[in-house]
Amino acid sequence: VNSNQSYTLQVSFCDLLPDIAAGESLYIGAKTVAWGGIVCLNDTDINQALLATGPYLGGSAELHYGLTIGYVETNNGLADVPSGWTSRVFWDNMQVPIIEE
Repeated sequence: VNSNQSYTLQVSFCDLLPDIAAGESLYIGAKTVAWGGIVCLNDTDINQALLATGPYLGGSAELHYGLTIGYVETNNGLADVPSGWTSRVFWDNMQVPIIEE
């Protein structure tokens, strides 16, 4: 987070399988960025979810934050992608959980 409450994020596609290719760009929040590019995010790109953890009266709640990320991968090979293939997202070298809608 920088001084004007925005976030800078660099994105890259890691060619983990030789026949899997990335689309031209990806969507992060309300922004579109090319693979290898840099995008600046602000509070309008961040999703918020209020999760109640106890009774509403006198209970507690947690506010969770997240990003919507969309991209395309194409299998250019003849063989199917191996069973169990999953995409992973890393932020500051830490894998983050993916919640698929």
